[in-house]
Amino acid sequence: MPTIAATNPDNPRLIEYMQTAMTRLGIALAGIALLAACSTVPKELRQAPADNPVLVEVRADADRYTGRQVRWGGTIVSIDNDPVETQVEIVARELYRGGRPLDTDRSTGRFVAEFAGFLDPAIYAEGRDITVTGIVAGVESGKIGDHDYTWPVIRVHYHYLWPARSDMRRDYPAHYYYHDPWYPYYYFPRSRPIIVNPAPPRSSPLTR
Repeated sequence: MPTIAATNPDNPRLIEYMQTAMTRLGIALAGIALLAACSTVPKELRQAPADNPVLVEVRADADRYTGRQVRWGGTIVSIDNDPVETQVEIVARELYRGGRPLDTDRSTGRFVAEFAGFLDPAIYAEGRDITVTGIVAGVESGKIGDHDYTWPVIRVHYHYLWPARSDMRRDYPAHYYYHDPWYPYYYFPRSRPIIVNPAPPRSSPLTR
């Protein structure tokens, strides 16, 4: 490897060397993070069912899709606990191939995920990304503000609560001698995701 003169930070060769080194480091760390995430996501969530209806289809014809297996995900809007189960309202997002919701403002609508038992609102907080698999159990009608709305309801079998995005980005200070296209996304995730065992089976789907 050629010797790089480090005494002058404006040396073009030093700048090029630092850019190349940081790019390679970013690629390596991003790959490690991706492999770590894939190893912890339940296999039931890594791939969508062969016939995975989308949210707008279920909203339009809930009877047709009741009992159908789906894999959906998105961003938590609210959570409501009752004595026997928890309802989580989710703004649906398109999913990456590995199952994580895209970080985007585009959405096909909202749905309700029903979980057996208690989920802590401090953990399943507004803004967290979540992916679920389960069966379509019907629809639920109500209002968002003054707007009438219909939510598809999914009875959850498996789910994955993704690490908060703020934990996956470190704001490294920019330095004048390099500009790296991976900056600031060379990271190791700091928070641990939540993986849950399958919910116990129900004798009949929810009637709404």
